[in-house]
Amino acid sequence: AVVLLDMQLPDMSGMEILKTIRSSGKPATVIVMTAHGSMEGAIEAMREGAYDFLTKPLDFERVRVMVRNALERHRLLQQLDEARDISSL
Repeated sequence: AVVLLDMQLPDMSGMEILKTIRSSGKPATVIVMTAHGSMEGAIEAMREGAYDFLTKPLDFERVRVMVRNALERHRLLQQLDEARDISSL
């Protein structure tokens, strides 16, 4: 339900992975992390569908709260989809 995605990976950029996740159609909430944070990178990640953006070093309390909120968002979106499916019958 939640993906913690580093933007600097050895084999592929995190932005490419984010785009792949979005195009797959699978319901995942992506939180992007990077040690090379910039406002431009955050804006690009959010435009590509990231839920939020963290910079390293990580504040683990903030990560915990963000993951909890992302899971709740995911749960609510699933309920909304189910309600839409029922109402279309």
